[in-house]
Amino acid sequence: FYTDEKLSADKFVLQKFNKEEILRIEKLQKEINSNLQFVYENNFPSFINNIKVGLL
Repeated sequence: FYTDEKLSADKFVLQKFNKEEILRIEKLQKEINSNLQFVYENNFPSFINNIKVGLL
């Protein structure tokens, strides 16, 4: 249960992990952000269309 208003929620969650786990999480975050940025900058209309087609 999150009660420390002085600590951001992401830092509160990350404090539960050890240093090696945090580094792996941060690396994964960077990879996800990079991939999303690539999709947004290069293929966003096609990406959205594929999602719509997949949902039908």
